[in-house]
Amino acid sequence: MPPLDRLNKLRILRINSNYLGSGGYGDLNFFCSLTNTTSLQLLSIYGNSFGGTLPECIGNFSVNLMQLKLGQNLLLGTIPRIVENLINLERLLLDHNRLSGTVPSVLGNLHNLVELDLSYNKFSGAIPSSLGNLVKLARLHLDHNKFHCYIPSRLSECRSLVELDLSSNNLNGTIPSEFIGLSSLSILLNLSLNHLAGVLPKEVGKLNLLAQLDVSRNMLDGDIPASLGSCVGLEVLKMQENSFRGSIPSSISMLRNVKELDLSHNNLSGQIPEFF
Repeated sequence: MPPLDRLNKLRILRINSNYLGSGGYGDLNFFCSLTNTTSLQLLSIYGNSFGGTLPECIGNFSVNLMQLKLGQNLLLGTIPRIVENLINLERLLLDHNRLSGTVPSVLGNLHNLVELDLSYNKFSGAIPSSLGNLVKLARLHLDHNKFHCYIPSRLSECRSLVELDLSSNNLNGTIPSEFIGLSSLSILLNLSLNHLAGVLPKEVGKLNLLAQLDVSRNMLDGDIPASLGSCVGLEVLKMQENSFRGSIPSSISMLRNVKELDLSHNNLSGQIPEFF
């Protein structure tokens, strides 16, 4: 990639969906040529073969940068802490790479973030509780990684969240009641394929706008909360492969919009409800 430092009026750079990059460690060296591009607002290299690590010079990008989209490449290593300098960043997409290590807590300082996607990587450790600082965050995807420990209850402070995916990790502990009752969630809440235990809190009934709820393939037990009947926006409800017991609550009949309901492989008993 030729030097780009002369393009000081460049605002948008998209080179998505090509065959750029060799998968080598120096593939992103051209990023350092962009630090003099003070008007840059969007940088997207989605869907290429760029390899190597994220260079420290990304912290010297223009403070005007609002979107950084680096997904679907071959990137390695960790997220550099200096990314916190990008104070006006609204979208940070690093999905479908080979990034690893812990997620730096400084991401919680990016107060303008609307979308954060770190899915399909190899991140480990705990989900930083500092993400609760992101009150503008609407979409958070941390699925298909190796996160462990508890779901931080501070995620309930992300009052703008409409979509949250924590599936396919190694999360354990219980589901925080204040978190499951985050009424802004309207598109997706996916906690499947973890090691979550305990009951599904009755506060789930506050998700009356939610379209998809997936808590399948965990270790949840207890009764299915009757409050689920308040989730009248649900179209997909997946609770299979847990240890739920007791009868199917009659309140499920209130879910008039449901297109897919999976309660298989639990310990449910009693009669099949007539409304089925």
